[in-house]
Amino acid sequence: MKRLICWMSIPLLFYACSADKQGAQIFDEDGIEIVINPLDPCPEKGEPGTFETEELFAIDTEDENTAELGLTDFGSYAGSYFDVNSQGDIFLYNPENENPIFFCFDAEGRFQDSFSHRGQGPGELQRSLNFAIFREGEGMDRLAVTDTQNNKLVTLDSHGELIREIRLDSDVQMVFPLPPGNFLVNRRRSDPSGKYLVTYRLKMAGPDLVDLKELDRQWIPNPLTGEMLKGMYYILSWAVSEDLIFTGFQERDYDIWVFDFSGNPVRKIRKKFRPVPVPAEHKHNFLKQFEAPQFAEILKKIYFPGGMPAFHSLFCDEEGHLFVRTYEPGNSPGENMVDIFNRKGIFIGRVSLGGFRDEFGSQVRVRAGRLYQVEEKDSGYKRLVVYRMRWH
Repeated sequence: MKRLICWMSIPLLFYACSADKQGAQIFDEDGIEIVINPLDPCPEKGEPGTFETEELFAIDTEDENTAELGLTDFGSYAGSYFDVNSQGDIFLYNPENENPIFFCFDAEGRFQDSFSHRGQGPGELQRSLNFAIFREGEGMDRLAVTDTQNNKLVTLDSHGELIREIRLDSDVQMVFPLPPGNFLVNRRRSDPSGKYLVTYRLKMAGPDLVDLKELDRQWIPNPLTGEMLKGMYYILSWAVSEDLIFTGFQERDYDIWVFDFSGNPVRKIRKKFRPVPVPAEHKHNFLKQFEAPQFAEILKKIYFPGGMPAFHSLFCDEEGHLFVRTYEPGNSPGENMVDIFNRKGIFIGRVSLGGFRDEFGSQVRVRAGRLYQVEEKDSGYKRLVVYRMRWH
């Protein structure tokens, strides 16, 4: 969807827009609420706008005791590495393991259990890029694991016991269950002869996993057919609170879409931003992927824009606070500034955060006043750090 062009210059919008107490402009566009935020945050009086973090504990893969459990890494090159249930129990996984794949720690970081192994039988997993914890029935926590090699969605209880399996189409990359029975489904399509080499479509599906509507789309231009290739990763990021879905695609600039659990649009959150020049390190790392001789023609078609995208990725908490990781340098080396929005889509504050991030997003969760973040050490080992959040 095209960005709103110079809305201040359209007289009719003076009647539709209302400047609220927080400095944002809010108006209606085709029945959808649009929230346009300024550069600087403006929280309501008495509303906490940012937070400080206090480290509580970490699960460190370089630690000998952790390694003895079989947990030597989190995840693979993509996907979700961990999640947290309603009790604060932490589930991490390493699909490269043969057995076990999942590791459970309690809310204090004490090891509890490990389960699942690789294979093609019932409950066994071959290649699982994504898993998520969701609530089912009378408040029961379940693990939903998308196995892209066996083409199935595996649902496990918190002890690893198989609840059910559902067959998936071969193009499904991720399935995320939503109450009271719908699913978010990410489908991947490759087209070597088309305008876009790869397209991902984030869709709402019913209980039978039949697509109902498309929420958002990610696409990568095809340099094999003459298209120029911007030296970026075209990240589509999404997050789910207790009742809202947030999606953001870097090619839309700072324009985040919000949906309810039926896939209906609720609002669009837009914000002015400060462009960050493309770092030399980013250019080097991106071009390095195409050093091999067979990529010589593609290498000629790569160009770098004047600045980085408006944001890197996003995450949220249960209540609907939205956290948007930007490319702006943070207060310490390795950190970036994160914009914070309240449930109404109002820009209320900023915080400087580090953490592991790559071209697929960042590994962060916020649950019950705690921030869980995967961090990569100088040694290359990863650790999951759990912080207490103190809002102010």
